[in-house]
Amino acid sequence: MTRSQAAGVIFLVLSSLCFVSLDVTSQFAVGATVVGAVSVWLAVFARYSVQAASMAVLLLPTRGKAALATAHPKFQLARGALLTATSILGISGLKYLPIAEFTAIVMLTPLLVSALAVRFLGERMSRWQWALLVASFCGAVVVARPSGAVFGWALLFPLASLACYSVFQLLTRKLAQTEDPLVMHFYTGLVGTVAATFALPWALQPLQAHQWLLLLGIGFWGTLGHYLLIQAFRRSAASQLAPFLYLQVVFAVVAGWLAFGRVPDALTGLGIALIVAGGAASAWLGAKRARAAQV
Repeated sequence: MTRSQAAGVIFLVLSSLCFVSLDVTSQFAVGATVVGAVSVWLAVFARYSVQAASMAVLLLPTRGKAALATAHPKFQLARGALLTATSILGISGLKYLPIAEFTAIVMLTPLLVSALAVRFLGERMSRWQWALLVASFCGAVVVARPSGAVFGWALLFPLASLACYSVFQLLTRKLAQTEDPLVMHFYTGLVGTVAATFALPWALQPLQAHQWLLLLGIGFWGTLGHYLLIQAFRRSAASQLAPFLYLQVVFAVVAGWLAFGRVPDALTGLGIALIVAGGAASAWLGAKRARAAQV
């Protein structure tokens, strides 16, 4: 790796830590077992209003109206709506599900995006990558254990979040070829803020000092995480970064243990291992093929 590519990996790892911190903060804020929990819509509003405000401060003084310049406004709005839906489903799911298991299921996203890219963007996957996709899916089934009563209906949240985030990533991959990533970041914050604002009259509630801090934390970690992710992809190719995405599952397991004392059981650990191994190996194969094509 060059120094720039190594910096990209570091930014990606830091963004993963931010996203896990976002999940922990969200679970503290809206958790069903927490006394005085805040509403999901209020948490979503905090998540995106902080992002929109920080991007406005960063972009508007230097770019003015150019900060809103885009060749694909409809796709930008759709992308923002998809990420907002992902956040609503994600924060709702974290009310009921442990962080490690939730993260493991959502981390099927890169594999699902790769499969969708074959159909809609004309990309290719090898037979080994298809096999690893199946292995990771089996890992998700082991984590979920639909026949058991561990999670029940709450599993709908990460599964729906996975679907929305996969389409979001597919659209991001398409728009990134022509659009400014910081402008894209601004639009996602703006769309999320507007969407959450409509629900505020039903979501407002008296807040204590620690709840304000949690809401600000949700906005801070989400905004910083996505900004670092943009910086990572500016410095390194997606194929180089993909294997490191799965460190987020490891961070989630450690965070769940430190913050809530939750350690996945042996069967769940096996499922998580299948997801991580299948995803990381598939990403490594994709990176190897990309390097070979450049030679």
